[in-house]
Amino acid sequence: MYEVLNGKRTLRFDGALLAFSSSYREDSPRWVEFTLYRTVGGAYILSRIGQTRVYHAQGCDVVSRNKPPKTAIPALKDGSSPCNQCQPPRPGSLSEIEVYVEMPRYWATVSESPTGVVDALYKYNESGVRYLTNVAEQLLDEASAVDSNIAQAYKVEDVF
Repeated sequence: MYEVLNGKRTLRFDGALLAFSSSYREDSPRWVEFTLYRTVGGAYILSRIGQTRVYHAQGCDVVSRNKPPKTAIPALKDGSSPCNQCQPPRPGSLSEIEVYVEMPRYWATVSESPTGVVDALYKYNESGVRYLTNVAEQLLDEASAVDSNIAQAYKVEDVF
């Protein structure tokens, strides 16, 4: 039994893990993780988690917009990164100061078709050009090795 989060909702299902990919780099404060599953009924579940190590000062626009939880600086996890815009205090300084910690963002979608999975991974640039990120391509490459339907939807596109 698997469970994935979609915002505040949980999707629970039986199935198989097809692929996982991540854009994680040690020097990056934010990254994305994709996981693709196939349910026993044949549907696909695509999960995306926006991961972060970033924290903010009280007046930051991100705090106003997203309302992340606050914590005392000593409670920050190792590797936490201060926001480049609001420049909150760094760990080890002014321990009584509270900062606002970004939380992971959970998104998931259910697709009855492999084409729906591929379509969900596309992004669009400012000119409206459709593309796949490297981490999305990694996910589809790995999934293609174990699921021929994903391989067909990813590697062959019918254009009319």
